[in-house]
Amino acid sequence: MTCPFIRRRGQFTHDTGLDRLFHLADMNTYYDRATRNKSVGSFTDQPTLWEMTEKALEILSKNDHGFFLMVEGGLIDKQLHPHDWERAAYDTIEFDKAIEVAKRFAERRGDTLIIVTADHSHSNSITGTYWEGDGRSGREAVRLYAEAGFPTYTHGQSGRFPIEFPDTPEVERKLAVHFGNHPDFYNDYHFPEEPTSPTIRTSDGKTVANPNRLKNPDDPNKGRFFNPGTIASDLGVHTADDVTLMAYGPGAQYFKGTMNNTDVFIAMARAGGFDLLGRAGSPKTPSVGGAR
Repeated sequence: MTCPFIRRRGQFTHDTGLDRLFHLADMNTYYDRATRNKSVGSFTDQPTLWEMTEKALEILSKNDHGFFLMVEGGLIDKQLHPHDWERAAYDTIEFDKAIEVAKRFAERRGDTLIIVTADHSHSNSITGTYWEGDGRSGREAVRLYAEAGFPTYTHGQSGRFPIEFPDTPEVERKLAVHFGNHPDFYNDYHFPEEPTSPTIRTSDGKTVANPNRLKNPDDPNKGRFFNPGTIASDLGVHTADDVTLMAYGPGAQYFKGTMNNTDVFIAMARAGGFDLLGRAGSPKTPSVGGAR
């Protein structure tokens, strides 16, 4: 199957087809798309995840027999692997907005089940805040417990972060996020202007910390930002923690408590009015929307 290649968001908004490509590789993160920095190249008008969700629902809802739609905030994972938690946070907010679009659709119709979950977890966790106001930097500037205070992210005049995108991730006092597994890498807690790998390969094939991850790669005292790795890898890896699952709409009652991942499939089948012997249930089975 050949998919038309659409470069501009305006074409997508007025298009009636469903199979569309907006980039030759992975789409850029929300932050990079919104700021149109160098990393987006010539792809300066990529649609948002909520716009793509809205268009998919518009097209699929024309099917009288119902539909299944999966919406993935895939760049959340792709930014947590290189420990770029701030880009991952922006994409998480974008994902939340896509869920909001789906929920409004479900509320209007009354026949649509929404399931929101993840396929795995990462090892990131909020430890406190990071503040250099008294001259300290690196791990010495990570503020804990009562000293942490509150981060100074803003969103215009509304102050609605994290419901809305913050004006900038680079603020005076920001969240301090650390990872349970990571390679050797530098972390000065400053936001990289463009996506930057935490590691590089040397000419002899060794993986080492990438100094370009630092705000000042030539800092003669950059050793204070060095984090010895907990794994022999060039990126962070997935973890085996439980993940959250939420459901809304007809059939949501089948998703409760602690579930094995294979039980999610069984619950989806029951919610859709089918048994596992292949016999159709109610002729008016609900549409099912999945997001992860």
